[in-house]
Formats: sequence, structure tokens, C-alpha cells
Amino acid sequence: MRRRARLGSLLGVFVGALLVAGCGSGGATTPHRAADLNNTYLSPALSQWLIGAVSRMATAEEAQAYLALRDDAAATTFIEQFWARRDPDPSRAGNPLRDLFEQREKDADRRFSEAGYLGRRTDRGRTYVLYGEPKKIDFEINPREGNPPVRIAETPAGMVNSIGLANPGLDAFCADHLPRLSDLGVPVIAEVNRP
Repeated sequence: MRRRARLGSLLGVFVGALLVAGCGSGGATTPHRAADLNNTYLSPALSQWLIGAVSRMATAEEAQAYLALRDDAAATTFIEQFWARRDPDPSRAGNPLRDLFEQREKDADRRFSEAGYLGRRTDRGRTYVLYGEPKKIDFEINPREGNPPVRIAETPAGMVNSIGLANPGLDAFCADHLPRLSDLGVPVIAEVNRP
């Protein structure tokens, strides 16, 4: 478990370093829109390989090279070389970074797929694949106890589910949790919504 956590941190640091390098390079940027990352010359299994978290790891040159490929054999070779360049310990069998990445993609597909769109290609899935499981997801500006039962109501338009998750509020989050998150050494993504 400790090794998996270390690999997760390594993946986050690796992605962060790539983002910083890309932001400061002044050169070409990697496209991130799905339409710009689809290689229609390849089979369906490989044509959308760049769509999702891998597009945030690939350099602009790698993305351009992959999009220029015209057959599946070359694409498969490219993918193997892509992961070989990112292997934290090439002297050992396997690539734990790739294994972790692919496991997180499967988890993201299971958790975040929507209307036939793979979860790994959604914003939530991409974030999960790159940074792993959030430490906690339960804060709002003001404390709330949650909605009392009955939480489900039937309407002419369908079912309405109103769980109203409980949480301690922004002040408690800043005082109790933010200091610990700052010490993690990896990027922390937060969203604050006003009521």
C-alpha cells in the first residue's frame, strides 16, 4: 500500500513537472480538446489513446508525432516507447507508473462514465487518473447537517434526490484540514461554491 501511495505521488509530481515545463517553454502546446487528439487513421481502440489524462503527460512533440501515425503497429510501438520513457526503474520488470495509470483509468471508467463517454475522458476522470483519490470531498462555505429524510421525491418530471451532504463549512476546513493538505507535497485541487 505504501508503494502504491508513493507511485501515486510520483505520478502527481511527474505530471506537475510536465505542466510547469510546458507552461514555461514558450513553444508548441499539447492540444487538449478531444477533437484535436483523435487520430482517425488508426483503429477505434487506438485512435483516441491521447484523449484523457495521457494528453496532459504527453509533450507537444509526442502528441504531434502520435497524431501523424498512419497504422496501428506504429501506434502500438509509440505507446510502448512513451511508457518506457516514463518508467521510474527500467532495470526492473514491468512499469509500475504505467500499471498505476492504467488501473486508475479503469477505476475512472467505472466511476465517472457518462452517457457512453468513458470516465477517463471526463474532467473528473482525468483529474482522478493524474492525481489519485481525493483525500476528502465534503465542504461548503457554511456548516450544514444535511437534509432530513425523506430525501427522494417523485415529480411529474421524474425522481428528485436531495441528500444534502453534511460538512463542517469553510472556516473549519481552512483551520483543520488545509494545513495538512499543504504538507502533502502534491497539487491539491479545491472548488468553493457559494450558496
